[in-house]
Amino acid sequence: MPTGLSELQNVDLLPTRYEGVGFAFSMGQLQAIQIVVPIQDVVAMAVDQVVKRDDYELDGEDPGNRLVNKPHVRKIKDGLHKHADKLLMGTFIFATSPDAIVTKKVLGDSGGSGADIKLVTFGIRSGHSLFILDAQHRNEALGELWNETLKAVKQGDLEAEQVAAYLKKSSVPILIVLENNRDEISRMFVTLASTKPISPSLIAVMDRESLANRLGLAVAKEWALLGNADRLAFQTSTASGEMLYSAAQIRGATASIFVGFRDRSPDIREAALMKVVHELGQSEEQALVSLVAEAVDLLDYAYERIPGWKDMASGAITPAEFRAQYVHGSAAGLYVIAGIICAARLSSGVDPKAVIDALATDFEWRKDKVVDGQHPSFNDTLVVVEPQLDEGQVVGYKTRTGGGNRTTYEKATRRALGHLSAHHDEFAELTSPVVLGELGLAARPGEKRGRPRATVISA
Repeated sequence: MPTGLSELQNVDLLPTRYEGVGFAFSMGQLQAIQIVVPIQDVVAMAVDQVVKRDDYELDGEDPGNRLVNKPHVRKIKDGLHKHADKLLMGTFIFATSPDAIVTKKVLGDSGGSGADIKLVTFGIRSGHSLFILDAQHRNEALGELWNETLKAVKQGDLEAEQVAAYLKKSSVPILIVLENNRDEISRMFVTLASTKPISPSLIAVMDRESLANRLGLAVAKEWALLGNADRLAFQTSTASGEMLYSAAQIRGATASIFVGFRDRSPDIREAALMKVVHELGQSEEQALVSLVAEAVDLLDYAYERIPGWKDMASGAITPAEFRAQYVHGSAAGLYVIAGIICAARLSSGVDPKAVIDALATDFEWRKDKVVDGQHPSFNDTLVVVEPQLDEGQVVGYKTRTGGGNRTTYEKATRRALGHLSAHHDEFAELTSPVVLGELGLAARPGEKRGRPRATVISA
């Protein structure tokens, strides 16, 4: 105890909401504490909100997670119940601010081995929480199993008594990572969360190391069509309700505006975008600002002119009606528009906005339009027309989307560029070998396209 007021300067007066004993150690520059906590205390930590879990938000202050999948939680819970005698559930990984941890006492160290390892008692300061990095489904399953088991015990379930006995004497290994940067915690979540696949759209907004992800998210926040990303689906890979496109789709389309369809893998896409950045002669962050401004300018222009988008801009239709009625309500249609804009950018004598004007007037964007048994603009690519027969006679037609695979939207883009080039003299360069090569729809001059031929060895 301090004997004078001066000694109080070195005393931590904030209360702690959890205290434990664990190994404090380093992982590179990252500090962490490994502890073992009884299951009943883990459940209590969740109840007391020492452990915090939020769905990921684009502009939230706290780090978040993907949406909880209830069937996945139920599956884990059933497995824990069935194998309560050998309760192996892996290490839970939490994150908190370094300021949240107060070391009470160092009990030992690594003994001169060079590794930074110490056995310590520590506390988590009041006002701080542990954010789930990896364990959101297991943590929820464990809490549900604990509560359901205790309830069953009260009702006289003998089997539940055995499970409760196992749970009460079991503990969970927990790794606490000392990190307070929201984006860094999100990046680590993307890296670690492999027990259940993460939606590509959630990765697209959480992993800010990727230039393509940062570019796509920045455009989503500024493009008027998406209303400051209010119409962006990022917890799932498909849009529904008031959402228009998923984050993964916006990332792909935005990248295509600058690199065309040379994005057959994340690494190829990233390398192609970095090449665009280097050509600007600016720092990566400065170039990002420039690329976002250009993309948003062109996309906003298209939003006010291309049918479907234009109808939403005027409030004539809802997002759900747009997705159901228009070709570019699907990702494939969006990619076609992006690819054509890219071709215009790559053509030295072509104004991209003039091409967007032509896209608005020369093409039929409604999905259900059929003329002579065909869709006028995207037949057998973005739209498949199926004749309806009655006693062998065609009595009508039904249309459906042609799917979102690369072959479909690349073929549709190539045909659309051919139409623009043939019907507008000023757009002739859109189908030049150089433009098609850079766009990824043909081999670059002097480059072979496709897989190399297998070598045939004669006997």
